[in-house]
Amino acid sequence: MHSRTRTWLLGAALTILAVAFAAALGASNAAAASQHATKVHKISSCGYTATASGTYELTKSVTDSGSGSCITLNGDSITLYLDGHTITGTGTDTCVYVEGGHTSLSTNETVIGGTKVKPTMTATLTNCKYGLYVDWTSGTMVSHLNIPSPTSYGVYAEYAGGMTLSNINVPLHANTAYGIYTEYGADNVVTKCTVDNNSSDTSFFAYEEVGDKFTSDTAKDSYNHSGNGGTGFYDEYGSRNNWSHDKSTGNFYGFYFYNDTYGPVTATYDYASGPSTAGSYGFYVYYAYQEADYSPPFHTNISHNKTVGFQYGFYDESDSSGAVAEKWIDNTAYNYSEYGFYIYYPTDYTMNGNVADAHPGTKKYDGSSTTYGFYLYYPYSYYPFASFSKNEAYDSQYGFYSDEYMVGGKGNIAKRNKYNSYDVEITG
Repeated sequence: MHSRTRTWLLGAALTILAVAFAAALGASNAAAASQHATKVHKISSCGYTATASGTYELTKSVTDSGSGSCITLNGDSITLYLDGHTITGTGTDTCVYVEGGHTSLSTNETVIGGTKVKPTMTATLTNCKYGLYVDWTSGTMVSHLNIPSPTSYGVYAEYAGGMTLSNINVPLHANTAYGIYTEYGADNVVTKCTVDNNSSDTSFFAYEEVGDKFTSDTAKDSYNHSGNGGTGFYDEYGSRNNWSHDKSTGNFYGFYFYNDTYGPVTATYDYASGPSTAGSYGFYVYYAYQEADYSPPFHTNISHNKTVGFQYGFYDESDSSGAVAEKWIDNTAYNYSEYGFYIYYPTDYTMNGNVADAHPGTKKYDGSSTTYGFYLYYPYSYYPFASFSKNEAYDSQYGFYSDEYMVGGKGNIAKRNKYNSYDVEITG
């Protein structure tokens, strides 16, 4: 072979080797960089604070010994996997604390009960003053926790925006405590969570929250056959919060919306069952509108809900000084001891397709109790009903009762009542 040819072949081979070596070196460096980027920080004892972005993992069950926090997240883009382990508190501490710096919100902090491979495993936070405490954060996500016997709160969140809580179970047992409590936040989602409560406290509480969504949550009392003196779902001074497909059983108050002119509320496809004793409410709605803005689209909407039991199936009180224009559509009240629907100052309301039946089982009035399917207190001509039609009243002393003025409406049906109607138009 000619020497010039051999020289060319040797140069080509060296070039190929150099390229291959560079590629291998690059791949090695990339692998090292990737390994560094996905480093998991291990946690094996309480008193740990995570401040750097990254992934953290609880490697075993731990027991706290003080009144501080077992694990604290204080930074951006932090993910904590609890790997299905248990954190046992002292009754005066916080099991997991997700916090911001109070000068700027911490963002995208995540707590997952399971592992990276199986995130739906459930971790347990037991005997803590606060099972989970969220403070000054944006975009926090927490899922798959079991928080038995907290001494004050299962979950407490304040100044949280865009937070999502899902698949969290809080069995309170004999403790007088709150299940899930949120305040001063906005646009939060609480979904598929359960609170089991045998006390006079509230299972789900939203205080001065704006635009929250509570969906497919359950508030129950499985400890006491006769139920408790507490509230399933409480919205106080909230604005534009949405409660949908939630269920309250065994609570003295099912849904208690004390908006007091701070804003409207939406409740759809919710269910409440409870005692028929005096003072109990399936739904209590008070001044659910925004005082500074009576106009749509910000109107209260109560639709497709059902109550079983209670003295009041549905109670609504509004203001006679403005056209609040609430919408009540296709709700059902069964087995109430006095009122199916008690509507106080219905100003420009739409009430269509609602059903009240005091005795759906026997399908007859019991002959002795004072019951009302629909009790309309002081409807008057200045802000009359926008629509009162296709409502149905059965098996009460009074099917429909208007306390002051005549209420007109097509398609209202009253049957099997002692008095089918008093000052309300009916057609059947």
